[in-house]
Amino acid sequence: DIERYLADERGTFCTDGIFGGKPHPRAIGAFGRILERYVRDREVLSPSLMVHKAAGRPADILGLRDRGYVKEGYVADLVAFDLDAVSANATYEDPFQLTDGFEYVLVGGRVAVEDGEATGERNGDVLRSTDEWGGDARPSLDRSADE
Repeated sequence: DIERYLADERGTFCTDGIFGGKPHPRAIGAFGRILERYVRDREVLSPSLMVHKAAGRPADILGLRDRGYVKEGYVADLVAFDLDAVSANATYEDPFQLTDGFEYVLVGGRVAVEDGEATGERNGDVLRSTDEWGGDARPSLDRSADE
């Protein structure tokens, strides 16, 4: 049952959509679709749990100790969205349609999307997992979506 999985705090969100040629719509619209359908419309999970499963949990699992949470000293990768305006527009016919409602995106503290438009800022990094699986890097249920 997809809704039961989505509501389980232990899971994460990702997309296996690939780019190149004519990709599956989820390559562009996966996270918008989750927000639109399962957070806003069906209320299967809260916005904070969705963000935790899309950012905090994956950072914990991959051992990215300075990402995934809004905390002092952490890399400022942030997304500001208007939940009421979120609409995943990617389709099989036109998979490159961006999701509406994502107003601002900061990558490493620099604005990459402003008022829903790309700024051309390219401040991303290649992320690598730590080699050690202990301490904060170990996947656990100890951190909640409200942290």
